[in-house]
Amino acid sequence: EGLDDVAGTLRELWISYNLIDKLNGLEKLTNLAVVYMSNNLVAKWTEFDRFKDLTKIEELLMVGNPLWEQHTKTEDFRINVAGRIPWLKKLDGVPVDDDEKERGKAIVG
Repeated sequence: EGLDDVAGTLRELWISYNLIDKLNGLEKLTNLAVVYMSNNLVAKWTEFDRFKDLTKIEELLMVGNPLWEQHTKTEDFRINVAGRIPWLKKLDGVPVDDDEKERGKAIVG
């Protein structure tokens, strides 16, 4: 909603602290490379499915979302994200390494 006008050109999306729980419309942003959305309300892995066709995404910031809170305790958040977005270069300010991508691929499939 409201993203159609910038869908083909927007490269960075900074939406932290906005009480966002769903990423509806994100899949339209085909040139997106950076998404900063810390401290929102994303709580389900299904929201990460919206990244599956956004192969230009390089950097993602998800600190402070319920999903991040839940999975950083078990230390599998980065691995799960790397499995879902294997082309990601940086997650929460830290480079994603090949080991995380391989382990994520094994978990996510």
